[in-house]
Amino acid sequence: MPIPHPPRPPEVQFYWHDQELEQRVSARAQTCWADGGSIVLVATPGHLELLQRRLPRSSSRQRLIAIDAVRLLGRGHDKEGSAHEPNLAAMRQVLQRAGNAAPGPVFLFCEQAALLWAERRREDAVQVGAVWHQLARQLKLATRIELMSAVPMSWFEHLEDGTAFLRICAGHSAVLPAASEPSAVRTAAAMRSA
Repeated sequence: MPIPHPPRPPEVQFYWHDQELEQRVSARAQTCWADGGSIVLVATPGHLELLQRRLPRSSSRQRLIAIDAVRLLGRGHDKEGSAHEPNLAAMRQVLQRAGNAAPGPVFLFCEQAALLWAERRREDAVQVGAVWHQLARQLKLATRIELMSAVPMSWFEHLEDGTAFLRICAGHSAVLPAASEPSAVRTAAAMRSA
């Protein structure tokens, strides 16, 4: 019986532009694929399309699992008007399927936090990565799971967003900075310093 591997603590990738996100996530996913692993993309429809274009085409469809983050989050509202919680059973099933699909590592990219943030569910957005990490630990798969979330820098435009930024950083083992600031921010900064 194979020895279970604990999942790597989650990483967060900050980004300014979709192109930057696409490049960083697809590079990590391709490395996992080359190591004989599986890829799970839980992303918004637009990002799913961008990422899937950059990933290897394979006869083994089981190694690439692409899921609309909106559906997995279980968005919608019950009769009382409160938003549904993440679909934990579906999340667990996705990890189990990916872990059984190939002998190599599982790379999980999750964009559910961005959807929660957009719904002004800041606390849930900060916690969703921890939910995936906990599920991965509970499954005790015989393969390594690498978790990565992505956070747009546009979340932190206001001073009061600084606490959430620090909590997101503290909840991840690695904080991968955005490649560069957008030109509008550089221009404004240059004008202030002139």
